[in-house]
Amino acid sequence: MTFKHIRSKLLLLFSLAVTASVLLVLALMVWLQTHLIRAEWQASLQAQASLIAHNSQAAIDFQDPREASRLLHSLENNPAILQASFYTDSNRILFARYQSPRLAADFEFTDAPQRSGETFRFSDNRLLVWAPVPGDSNEAYLEIIGSLAPMQHAIRQMALKTALYLSTL
Repeated sequence: MTFKHIRSKLLLLFSLAVTASVLLVLALMVWLQTHLIRAEWQASLQAQASLIAHNSQAAIDFQDPREASRLLHSLENNPAILQASFYTDSNRILFARYQSPRLAADFEFTDAPQRSGETFRFSDNRLLVWAPVPGDSNEAYLEIIGSLAPMQHAIRQMALKTALYLSTL
C-alpha cells in the first residue's frame, strides 16, 4: 500500500488511533461493569443469606427442621438459587435443605466446605454464600448455592449494548 500524499498517511494513522481508543474504552467498560455486577450479585445473595440465617435462629435453637425448611423455601422466588442448606456444625451435619425444582434430584455440589472466616466464594459457574445462624454458642450456618448464569447473561447483554453504543460514535 503506497500513499502519494502525507494527508492519506495521517488519515490512516488517525483512523487507527481512534479505532484502538474505542476498543480500549470498550474493554475497560466491560471489565469495570463485570466487576460491579459480580460485587452486586454477591452482596445481594449475601444479604438474603444473612436475613434468612437471622430469621432461622429459633428453628435451629429449638431443633425444628420443618420451620427451617419453610424459611429456606422462601428462596424459591429467586430463580438463581440452586440450593440452600442449614448445617448445624462445622462437620456439615445437614439440618434442613431447599433444592430448586430446576435441578436433578441427585444434585450435590462437591466443592470444599467453607474455610474459616470465608463468607462467599465464586466457584465454576456458581456463587457460594455462607451466613452464620446467631444463637447460643452453636456453630450452625446457612449455605446458599446460586447459579451465575443470570449474571453472565446480564454481562453479555451489557457488553453488547456498550459495543453497539460505541460503534455509533
